[in-house]
Amino acid sequence: MSNDDPGFHQISEIVSALITGSQQLKNMVAQLRSELETMRESEINQARYQAEMEKHDVCLANNRLCFLSVPKYVDQDVLFQQILTHLQIDPNINKSCSNCGREACLECMACRRAWYCTSFCQQRDWNIHQHHCNIIPGSESILASSQIQVVQDGHTQEPSEVDNLHSN
Repeated sequence: MSNDDPGFHQISEIVSALITGSQQLKNMVAQLRSELETMRESEINQARYQAEMEKHDVCLANNRLCFLSVPKYVDQDVLFQQILTHLQIDPNINKSCSNCGREACLECMACRRAWYCTSFCQQRDWNIHQHHCNIIPGSESILASSQIQVVQDGHTQEPSEVDNLHSN
């Protein structure tokens, strides 16, 4: 076959069309990949935002539960001031639970050095934490870790029951 042959010319046009078509297909695939990556990043960001909002809601619910379950003999004004102080802490600082290591949003109201993700973890850690906690003896204005009410399985435990849990 020579370059002047009509068959060669047709084959050359077909090859050229195939090359052009494959380039267009390659460009379309690259564009689709880019759009897919953008959509994936958007979904990830949306999921992160949703998780942060849910975490914030859980922390607020835990704070409300702790405030509502405070024994009557605790000075409510002092407790309210402690909660306000707690809420003014930089929310971007991540604290980890002293018991399980998860991200925490509750702190020991007596020493303000131990952090917990739930009141359950606070109870579980009390046997260890009580030796490091600087509770002021005889103080009625500080809520000690052992003086909390806990709601478990719909049953509210009184402080004496919680103390029994700590001694086990």
